[in-house]
Amino acid sequence: MSALHNALQHLNSVITYLEKSVDVMEKNRVGEQRDMFAMPSNENAAKQAAKDEAIAARLDSAIETVEKILAEDAAA
Repeated sequence: MSALHNALQHLNSVITYLEKSVDVMEKNRVGEQRDMFAMPSNENAAKQAAKDEAIAARLDSAIETVEKILAEDAAA
């Protein structure tokens, strides 16, 4: 269980780092004029959507596995 615990702690620290990075990026872009109506090319949008779906599927799978392990551990 310690390997899982260590992995979850590492995941938490990485998520915290990501959240802080997004905050810094947003603060750096304050006052910028952003083009809200720009459309990415269909090819780029399709590639990005496929990448996003693959990442989401991997995260969903990892979450399900952790939940299953934790449920089995709680039942034992």
